[in-house]
Amino acid sequence: MNQDRVIDKIVKGDVTIHETQEIYSYSLDLLERENKLSVINKDTKEFRYTIKKPNLIFEITSFQPAVGDPFNQFKVIQQRGGIGQDISLFNDIKADGSLDEKLDGTILIVDAQKYYQETIEEGVRDNKISRVDDLIRVR
Repeated sequence: MNQDRVIDKIVKGDVTIHETQEIYSYSLDLLERENKLSVINKDTKEFRYTIKKPNLIFEITSFQPAVGDPFNQFKVIQQRGGIGQDISLFNDIKADGSLDEKLDGTILIVDAQKYYQETIEEGVRDNKISRVDDLIRVR
């Protein structure tokens, strides 16, 4: 949806989103190594809410596709003390506060759900996330 190297939604076919993400990431990495990938830095407004904690970053991004229902993507970034980071990605397909699918990473969806709920609650308190008629949206 926002050309950030992450497959947000599959519109046709029977491959899983996790399998699709692996293929897509591999292809982009290959193109980048061969200097055949152009990266465009767009200055578009994104509906994103981020919480930074020691060694952890939680991020919710809300999407409103031109066709289809709104959805949220939840990202957990774990800092690995000088050896890089681990990124786990999840989709809340109905934007209802419940994670529906894992896209990538090592965190279990049940653990991510707890983080997601905590992030939503903090965003609502900060008036950065709205909860209206069971629809969770970043402002």
